[in-house]
Amino acid sequence: MKNSRFILLMKKSGVLKKTSFCLTLLTILLFQSAELICATYEADYTPWSGYWWPQVHGGLATGRDYRGHPAPLEKYDYVTSGIYDGPATRYALEHHYDRYAPLWGGLCFCWSAASVMEKEPIHKGVYKGTVFRVGDKKGLLTAAYIGTLFNRYSTDKPEDFHKILEEFIGSEKTPVIMDLGTDGESWNYPVFKYDINYTQEGNTRHYITTIYYAIDQVRPDYVGTWVSSDIFYYYFVLDENGNITESGWEYDTLPPVNASEPFGTEPIVTGLDYELVREIAYTDDDPYKGNNSFENAAILSNGRYTLLAISSDYFKAELRRGDTLNIRVAEEENVYVTDETGIYLRTYTPQCELIQETLGSGDQTITAGDQEGMYFFEIAPVKAADEPAYDLVFQHRMAYQAIFPIHPAGKWLSGMALSKPYGNPEENTDRTVISLMDRAGFPKDTFTDNWSGHHLLGMLGEDFGLFPSAGTEYIRVDSDAPFWGLQIATAGDYLMSGSNFIPLDRASADIFFPYFNRSKGWNTSFGLINTGTRTEEILRQSYDQEGRIVTEDIITLAPGQKMEEDTSSIAILISDARSMSAAAVSGRDCLTGYVKYLNNSPSSKGRALAPLTKVERGTLVVPHIASDDYWQTSIVLMNTGEEDSTVTFSAYNAEGELADTS
Repeated sequence: MKNSRFILLMKKSGVLKKTSFCLTLLTILLFQSAELICATYEADYTPWSGYWWPQVHGGLATGRDYRGHPAPLEKYDYVTSGIYDGPATRYALEHHYDRYAPLWGGLCFCWSAASVMEKEPIHKGVYKGTVFRVGDKKGLLTAAYIGTLFNRYSTDKPEDFHKILEEFIGSEKTPVIMDLGTDGESWNYPVFKYDINYTQEGNTRHYITTIYYAIDQVRPDYVGTWVSSDIFYYYFVLDENGNITESGWEYDTLPPVNASEPFGTEPIVTGLDYELVREIAYTDDDPYKGNNSFENAAILSNGRYTLLAISSDYFKAELRRGDTLNIRVAEEENVYVTDETGIYLRTYTPQCELIQETLGSGDQTITAGDQEGMYFFEIAPVKAADEPAYDLVFQHRMAYQAIFPIHPAGKWLSGMALSKPYGNPEENTDRTVISLMDRAGFPKDTFTDNWSGHHLLGMLGEDFGLFPSAGTEYIRVDSDAPFWGLQIATAGDYLMSGSNFIPLDRASADIFFPYFNRSKGWNTSFGLINTGTRTEEILRQSYDQEGRIVTEDIITLAPGQKMEEDTSSIAILISDARSMSAAAVSGRDCLTGYVKYLNNSPSSKGRALAPLTKVERGTLVVPHIASDDYWQTSIVLMNTGEEDSTVTFSAYNAEGELADTS
């Protein structure tokens, strides 16, 4: 939507030029009989090109003309309030998104002001675990200048236009914004340079002034300045003292609509903090940007990290006998990996010898074996200029492992107690890692401890910093020495649920769910966790009262993934079903299960959690049977074998004496 002036387009490096032959011919004819005076003036710095975020797309909030969701303001809301649909996004949707807006409407003035007032963001950056690309950063700076403080000047007369160029660019060496729109449209650009050519004919000067400005017809992620220019023809009639007595525009020149001098901003976008926007805009790389060699390799805790491979990233972990290190790398979405793009994952021995190299998304597993020490791994970009973003999942599995399958959120509080009777507190060398795992199997947060004693006791949130957010997380414990432990979750004075930790050496290829209750206010949920290192197909079968198969289905669980379902939502638990099994098709011992019972009726408030692991053979013991005016105990047995079995029940009194047999 430009006017019909002569236009010159060029990149900053001078690659592209477009002029008119008739302009060249006209210039020659004009100056054949007059002396030509030329001068060039330029600001001390060059504004940067940015996108103008058309209102018809509302891209700052919708991402429609950028990279989709999350859009720049959605990312800002997420890192400041924890939700994408936050106050800044809602403001932009209401005030700067209109599908029926004129096509020229947008934020060109706000971008122009930002490009004059702010340093250009030129690199991606990770802020609070979120990747902000150059387009995100420039978009946020543009949004921060919705509320620009500025002085406005008229440019209707040639002498006003001329004086503005002289004062701002010529004298103060600062850019100035000019609205170059026509026909009622507004197109603002930061002008940073101008050329003046004039001829003197008697007391009349004929000017040909060319202004140079950064344009906004670029991709949001563009770095640098794409330069355009306009030419203005005008004349001054001067008296004997050099004062202008008459002026005018020549050759149908259209003057700028106005000029503006930005000097600050008071953002009006709800929830948008100017200083925080600048902090995000000028955060480059990721928190580990100094780890560019073996010598500077960073130590990681179990967790999921969003990082940038601006150069090679090096990490390290100490592996002891029996330890396993699993490293998963996922490249940013919408990236087609070739031998010229993407990232490499390389793992190394303690002697820095290459173990394995893979390209693109994938995983590697390192087992220490007999070679203990500090192992290294490297994430290297194929092309550093691409600054590829990637997700890194780092999981250090030690010799002894256990899980607790729930960690409820909300009003619930969880505490745990661990005992390590065979540890060595005097040498203080036994490591214990407590990880908060999300339901997808990724570690979210980690607490690491070198025990100073044989016991570790505390609240998972307040003491260990492992706060659940979704309520679907679970707890995993890894240690160098054998341990035992339990976890208790409470809500208020009379709601409680808990059990011992489930050792992962009790994982099984088959898990059996012997009973569920949906009557008298009771609800039952079945839980299943793949504690192995491979994605597994799981065959689920339901059984009737006589043990006959009713129906079956197959589900898939990724490594570490947890699935918990209310039994009323499990399709195979139809009316005739009384129990269920889950079996890894591979036959690997990779499954741990649990049953969760709850009753929310005011008179009951019952809670129970029953771990399910490898099937016990032989004798089963029920350590406590409650039976009085309030409590009753039911016992359910399920024959998991292929043949009939004879079962003997023996009852004992409090002293352990046999009371009865049946």
